[in-house]
Amino acid sequence: MATYSSQNFYGIGNQNLKMEIFNRLELKYTANDYLTFLFQLRSGSNIIQTVTDKEENADVFYTKPENVGDNMRYNFYTYLTFDVARWWHSNHTINLFYYRENFSGNV
Repeated sequence: MATYSSQNFYGIGNQNLKMEIFNRLELKYTANDYLTFLFQLRSGSNIIQTVTDKEENADVFYTKPENVGDNMRYNFYTYLTFDVARWWHSNHTINLFYYRENFSGNV
């Protein structure tokens, strides 16, 4: 079933979608009350995104969800907390990450 947004634009479904699957691993080390380190690894497969395409021989566009590929993310966090003064408590987070996507098909 199509959902029309305008004369030249509509959205459709996709019965061939595969289920998205995500896996996540975390390793956390608390050195003391003031310092914590966290490493995360997250992977996803069969990532679903809405893709816009054009009908052949017409000025009509449509959107539909598609499985577009997979991704991987690595995170390293450092959490630091300390008192600057007796009346001023400070929290800091440093985040380093690497993100990779592999797209397949018509993206």
